[in-house]
Amino acid sequence: MHPTLNDMDQRFSLQMENIRSLIQQMIAAHHLAAPAEVRQEHRGEASGEVWWQQFNWNDGQITHFVPLGWRFPRGITVKKLWDLWYYGDRSTGIRPYRLINKKWDIISKDNMMYSRAQTVLNCIHKLIPQSMPSDPVSISKLTLPEADSLFEVTFQSFLGFIYDGTINLVRKHELNYSTAHELLCLNDTEGIYVRKRTRN
Repeated sequence: MHPTLNDMDQRFSLQMENIRSLIQQMIAAHHLAAPAEVRQEHRGEASGEVWWQQFNWNDGQITHFVPLGWRFPRGITVKKLWDLWYYGDRSTGIRPYRLINKKWDIISKDNMMYSRAQTVLNCIHKLIPQSMPSDPVSISKLTLPEADSLFEVTFQSFLGFIYDGTINLVRKHELNYSTAHELLCLNDTEGIYVRKRTRN
């Protein structure tokens, strides 16, 4: 007797379930084999990958890079955003935010915040002095003191731009990325860092 379409569909579904199960077992085995601790003084990708987690949302996708129900952070400082963007969040197992997939991991309500954060960090990235590491992987491999020094130098240039040369040095590290984005849009009149909307 020849198999019916229903039989073939059931076999295909079973095979897909087996494949998903094998993939999940491989991911679990990888996490079990990974070292429990990573050197705290070096949070770069060279050593940090072992604590990155993948999350199952039971939505038909194999894995996500953030837990179900996770929201992109609001109201955090530019420095905190920088740290999360290049080094991730060890407490939640979330990899560097620059590696998060906007399409699959960011809910629609947070798309605007994600885009604002990305715009601010893209601007800061473009202001990194030529003598310093500028590609994302190199930045992620820096030691803590090196990464903080790189941010300090570049952040000064960023502040000078968004405040048009007038900087409040006392509270500069309290600046959150949403406010930074607003100031960036206000002062980037030529559209160098922020894409300007055009009317049809």
